[in-house]
Amino acid sequence: MILQHIYMPIFNFIYDKITYRIGDRVRNAILLICFLGIFAAQFLSQYIFQFEGFNRGIRDYLICLFFGVILLASANKKLEIIKWRLNVYIPYTIAGLLILVASFDHEMGPAYQAFPLVMLTAFVCLFYIWGNRGDYKVLFNIIANAYMIFLSMFLLVLFVKYSYPDNIFSSSMDYGPMGINPNGLAKIFVSGLVCAMYKVHTAECTKVKTLSAVLAGAFLMIVVITKCRSTYIVLALIALCYAVVFLCERQDVKHQLINLFKYLAVGIFAAALSYCILTYVTPAISDALFPVDEQISTEMNEEVDTEAEERMQIIREKIYSSYNYVYSNPVLAKLDEITSSRVKIWTVYFWNMSWRGESELMFVDTEYAHNQYIELSYKAGIPTGIIYFIFVASVGVNLLINLFKKDRRKNYLYFQLLTYCVFAVVSMLDTGVLPFERAFIFMFYISAAPMFIKGKKDETK
Repeated sequence: MILQHIYMPIFNFIYDKITYRIGDRVRNAILLICFLGIFAAQFLSQYIFQFEGFNRGIRDYLICLFFGVILLASANKKLEIIKWRLNVYIPYTIAGLLILVASFDHEMGPAYQAFPLVMLTAFVCLFYIWGNRGDYKVLFNIIANAYMIFLSMFLLVLFVKYSYPDNIFSSSMDYGPMGINPNGLAKIFVSGLVCAMYKVHTAECTKVKTLSAVLAGAFLMIVVITKCRSTYIVLALIALCYAVVFLCERQDVKHQLINLFKYLAVGIFAAALSYCILTYVTPAISDALFPVDEQISTEMNEEVDTEAEERMQIIREKIYSSYNYVYSNPVLAKLDEITSSRVKIWTVYFWNMSWRGESELMFVDTEYAHNQYIELSYKAGIPTGIIYFIFVASVGVNLLINLFKKDRRKNYLYFQLLTYCVFAVVSMLDTGVLPFERAFIFMFYISAAPMFIKGKKDETK
């Protein structure tokens, strides 16, 4: 709350001197380029450079630069003092402060000292600026467009070089091009599916709707062939949310049903066509454009990576063997099998949690607990994990209230709901805590912006 009094004179001074001279179209173009730069930096650092050279530090500095430009370009008028929605703002702020204290007390992992500072300053500033604007649909349209552009370029690379039969991860036939873990690939594309579905649902132009439906089908195809079970749960929740939103709106039902089936057919056709391209066309293109020696070298590297993964799995099994009660309990054992050893991983972290937080890595080859709340509880202390969970739950409760209260149901709610579905499921079952490291986490923070403001202003047309 105090930061408003610091941000307001600074941004109002900049607006008076510079920002007011820039038109809406130019500002929106700057926002699009900066969001696209953030998504590209996240992907390149982790999956292309693998944090070597283009490491986490360089990535975070670059993203902070983009984020700063986003803040400056977001202000379209002089800022005023606004009221925060305390049931979201308070747990968010407390969780950020606790993570900050823990980061000074002990080593939590790469980029963890920057994480709470970004939470408490950068994102709060974004929430404040857009809380003054109130036209969140503009923000969500821009970030959806940026992510769809990024994924379209990535998809083109996959179509040209990385065919489905020849780029599988281990013997499970899960699609994992460029050495990317299938779960990681699914998390990348399921957020793209959310953006494309949002554009289909809200865009006014038929061409935009059709193109978004085509991209939604292609993104869905990638998610399906990764065989990531957590994203399968997300897909089920997305379908449920769409049905609930459809029933809540109930405006011109016949016309909406016709549009639904029309764009659904377009998406299914695009998914089938994309699968055929990736399976039958891509191998021919790849053979023609890339030397055989390079492909053989890549396969050899993948074999070495597989052997390393197998060695690390042996280490994991030695660690897990001390927790025989998981296997002795039929229910836990079955859950552990369904969740791909998640129960054993969570057990390791549960047994080593403290109120203060710990810095020791529980596993040799990973820092992740495959659950954000357990990971934060272990690294930053049990209270931190609980309060962070309360923050996420508060966002979800407010979203449901907005959905079922007609006077609070805005046309950007669909983006928030679907983004929340992705974050809520993946944060419980898979890796990733830092918003600058994963696109689906970053998009959750952006989508939560309206939840921080009490008495949101009406959208400007």
